Amino acid sequence: MDINGLITIKEIVDGYMFSSELPMAERTKVFHACVDAYKRLNMFVLDEGRRLVKLEMNDNLMVNLPMDCIRFKTVGIPLNGKLWTYTKDEGIITTTTLVAGAETLDADYGEGEDINPEYNLNYATKGGINDYGYYKVDHEKNRIVFRNVDRSEILVEYISSGVSKTATTYIPIIAKEAIESYIYWALISQKRDIRADDKEYAWRVWIREQSMLKAFALPTLEELEDAWNEELSQSVNR
Repeated sequence: MDINGLITIKEIVDGYMFSSELPMAERTKVFHACVDAYKRLNMFVLDEGRRLVKLEMNDNLMVNLPMDCIRFKTVGIPLNGKLWTYTKDEGIITTTTLVAGAETLDADYGEGEDINPEYNLNYATKGGINDYGYYKVDHEKNRIVFRNVDRSEILVEYISSGVSKTATTYIPIIAKEAIESYIYWALISQKRDIRADDKEYAWRVWIREQSMLKAFALPTLEELEDAWNEELSQSVNR
C-alpha cells in the first residue's frame, strides 16, 4: 500500500518526540516549533497556504482580511473565467472620521472619493486606467480599502498560516524533513551550552531543506512548453 501524501502536525510532533527521545516537558516547544515551521514554509516555499476567498465589502468600501492571513497577494473580480485584479494605489486616503464612535467617510477629506482624473487618449498619454477599481492595503487595521468599484463582492487571494485551531491540520509529507530540521534548530538556538557553529549548521540544514522543496516545485518540461507556446506569436518581428 502506498504511503499517504499527507501527515498531521500531531503525527510530526509524536514522531519527533519518539525519535529524539525528548522528555514530555519538551512537547509544547516541539509543537510550537512545528507550527512556526509550517507557517514559514507556507509564506515562502509551499503553495498549500494559498487561499482565494469571496468577501463582502462594507458601506465604507472596505474588506477585513481573514484572521489567518499572513501575507496578502492580490484582489479583484471574476472576468471571463479569470481573476481581473484591481490596481494598487498607495495614494488612497483611508478613513479617519468617526461619527458616534462609528467609522464613516468624509468627502471633505477625500475619504470615499473616486480617484484619478478622467482618461483622455492622445499621443502624450502615459499609462492607463483600471475600469474596475483600485485598492490600498491598510496594514494597521488588517483590511483593504477600495475606490472606483461598482460591486460589493470581491475575490481576495492571500497566504494563510495553513494551521487550523478547530480542525486537524494536514501537511504534505514532502515537508516533513524540512519541518523536523526547523524543530531541531529551534530547540537548540537558545541553549547556551550548544556551540555557535552547531547552531549555524542546524540553520543551514533548514535552509537546504527549503531549497529542496523549492526545487520540487519547479515547473515540469510540459509546463514550460505550454508557457512557451502561450507566448509564441506569428506577428512581425520589431
